[in-house]
Amino acid sequence: MIKVITRFIKSSYHLLKMGGVKISTNKQFNKLSKDIEIKHLTKAQKQEIKDYFKSMLGVSVTTKWHELAYSLTGIYDKRILPNDLYVGYIQQALIDYRIKIAYDDKNLFPRLLPFANIPHKIVQCSNGLFYNSDGAMTKQEALDLCKNIDSAIIKPTLFSNSGRNVEKIIVKDGITNLGSATIEEVFNKYGQNFVIEEVVKQHPKMASLNPSSINTLRVISFRKGNKILICKVMCRIGKPGNVVDNFAAGGMGCAVKENGFLSEYAYTKMYSKRKNITETGVILKDFQIPGFENVKNFVKKAHLSMPHFLLLGWDVAIGEDEQPVLIEYNTNFCNIFQLEQGQPTFGEYTDEILPIVKAEHEKRMKRRIYIC
Repeated sequence: MIKVITRFIKSSYHLLKMGGVKISTNKQFNKLSKDIEIKHLTKAQKQEIKDYFKSMLGVSVTTKWHELAYSLTGIYDKRILPNDLYVGYIQQALIDYRIKIAYDDKNLFPRLLPFANIPHKIVQCSNGLFYNSDGAMTKQEALDLCKNIDSAIIKPTLFSNSGRNVEKIIVKDGITNLGSATIEEVFNKYGQNFVIEEVVKQHPKMASLNPSSINTLRVISFRKGNKILICKVMCRIGKPGNVVDNFAAGGMGCAVKENGFLSEYAYTKMYSKRKNITETGVILKDFQIPGFENVKNFVKKAHLSMPHFLLLGWDVAIGEDEQPVLIEYNTNFCNIFQLEQGQPTFGEYTDEILPIVKAEHEKRMKRRIYIC
C-alpha cells in the first residue's frame, strides 16, 4: 500500500513538474519571439518534424521553436530541439539530479579533474570552511591573504549561472574596488560558498575579440559508451567593459566550425540582431580559434572522468600557450543558442543521441528516479 501511495505521489509530482516546464518555456518563447516576424513552415515541414520526434522519442512536439529558428536564420532543420522537450524530457533523462548539486560545486573542480589546467585559487570557501592548496585556514587568515590583490576574480561556487556575481576584484590595504567595501564585507556578501582565483592569461588572439573579458568556448559533449562526441562548440565573446562573456550579460555567441574557424554571424541577447564583426573590429568568419584541437582533446578526456553525466557543457579558455584552461563545466545548460544558428544542439550526432535519450527516459521513468 505504501509503495502504491509513493508511486502515485511521485507520478503526480512529475506531471505537475512537466506542467511547470510548459508554462515557463511558453513564457520564454513569447519573450524571445517578441518583435520577430514569424515565418511559417509548410504543412509538409511541420508534419516531417512531428513524425521525426514521434519516431525518435515517441512524443508529440510543437513546431513553433522550429519556426522561430527559421524566422531568424532562414534555415529549416527538423532536428532543432523544442525547448519544452529539451527541458522537460531530454535534460530530465540525461541528468542525475541526485548527485548534480555536489558536482556543480566549483570548489570541487580541482579534485574531480586533477589533470585539468584550472585558474590558481587564492582562497576557497566551502560551506564556511576557508582553504587553498596549502590547506585549511581561519577566516582571519583568509582575510589577511586577500588584504592586497592586484587583480583576481571572485565568484559564487554554488547555485550560480549566467555569470551572476562574477566580479573582478582588486584589494589594497583591505579595501576593494567593489564599492569601496572592505574585503571582510565582500566575504560576508558572498556567504559560505565562493572562490577568489587568479585571472586567466588568455591567448592574445582570444583577447582581441574583447580584452575586458575572458572569452571562452562552450563545448557541448555527449558520452556514448566510452566514446565522447563533440556535438557543438560556441565561442562566447564578452561585451566591452564586462568581465564575463555570457550573452545574458550583453555578450555574443558564435558557432565554431570543425576547422576551428568562427561562423559568419554571432548572436546576441537581442535575437533580431546578428553581427558579423566584434566591437573590436574582428571579422568573425576570418577568425580561427588557437589551439582548437587541444580543447577538443581535453574535453574528451575530462568527460570520461564524469561518468554520471551523459551530456555536459564545458566553458574553456585558451591560455597563452594555446592550451585549454577549464573555467567550469555545466551539468545543465540552456539550448537557446541553436535558434540563432539554425543548428540542433546535438549537431550531426542528433540521430545517434536521441535513441539513447529515449532509452534513458524509459529507464528512469520505470525506476522513478526523476525526483531526488
